[in-house]
Amino acid sequence: WSEHVKTWTPAAHLVVRFEDMFGRALLGVIDRLSEFFQREPRHAAVTLPPFEAFKAQHPQYFGGGTIGGWRDVFTDADAAAFDRVHGETLDRFYPEHKQALSPLRL
Repeated sequence: WSEHVKTWTPAAHLVVRFEDMFGRALLGVIDRLSEFFQREPRHAAVTLPPFEAFKAQHPQYFGGGTIGGWRDVFTDADAAAFDRVHGETLDRFYPEHKQALSPLRL
């Protein structure tokens, strides 16, 4: 996973995570995109298609469509192993992962 992320992030000017597209976090994404494109934010005009539409277009990129859905798939041992192998990349793009794994860390 880390190697995949490292292949495209050097060229990325802006990274928007799946988790950032929901709830109040979406307003922050709109602000970041507006700043990036040097436009005034238009929060009221933003609606996203349902998750199923995204998944139908690009099924290879989407799992179950729930934030934190990995918890339903990974065992505690799996999550700890993933963190050991990919911790540096997780720290960069998912700093909140440490809270999710805190009971697993010794």
